[in-house]
Amino acid sequence: MKKENEIIFTETSEGARTYDLMPPYSHEGIKFMYDELFHNDPQYIADIGSGTGRLTAQIMPNNVLYGVEPDPNMRIVAKEKFRNQNNFNSIIGTAECTNLPTNSMDFITVGQAFHRFDPASFRTEADRILKNDDNVIILWNRIYYDRPIFSELLSAIKDAYSGYTCRFVCQDEVKGSLLELRQNDEIAFAFYHGKAQKKTFSNPFRLSVKDFMDICLSLWIFPLANGHETQKILKSDEFNLTKFKRDLCEIFAAHQENGIVTLPLETDIYFA
Repeated sequence: MKKENEIIFTETSEGARTYDLMPPYSHEGIKFMYDELFHNDPQYIADIGSGTGRLTAQIMPNNVLYGVEPDPNMRIVAKEKFRNQNNFNSIIGTAECTNLPTNSMDFITVGQAFHRFDPASFRTEADRILKNDDNVIILWNRIYYDRPIFSELLSAIKDAYSGYTCRFVCQDEVKGSLLELRQNDEIAFAFYHGKAQKKTFSNPFRLSVKDFMDICLSLWIFPLANGHETQKILKSDEFNLTKFKRDLCEIFAAHQENGIVTLPLETDIYFA
């Protein structure tokens, strides 16, 4: 039975594990947060929309983390991952209703989840639980689809999946992702009431052939309209899995150096 404040994005805990394949945020960006925002002091942090704990893991050292997540399957994965960490607390909650005490948090972090929030309601809840209303940090990992390896990967999935539909209204991955970036900038800057700053950090994501195949088969890197239905897509009669795997192997071989492929990502960090 679904509990109050639960929202199910993934059908099973195995489905949630595909989210755990997603890349971490820029190590340089995380260092910036520790040095310039946390000032290397211990902090009580609410990681809202924490999912399986990708960002949580990166900011857990020296801090006490409250992973606020409405999806029960995501929480299962996070609890397993952090079962030996006594500074991690799993909380059933949403951005608009975190179930955290008033004035209890030093910082709020949001990794790759802000688009799911109601900004006005989240602002009200953030003001309630934070000791300092300005201490909200929003992170995004960015893919630029005009870069060669991503362009080749897009061609591969389009060739393999006859049901491919881009989630961008314009149906152009390059233009759509840039438009989304501008829209997210506008929303984030409005959220901070004109006090927002933004820094962008290089985030090279280095992968072995197995990790590369796993990432691509999770379909995370593709802007699919039905991207949350990974297993359904892969098992569909419209998807030629054999061809897709063959094309992925060829792309890996073309771009690898010493058995490693690097996906050229960037991490944007917004803060007041």
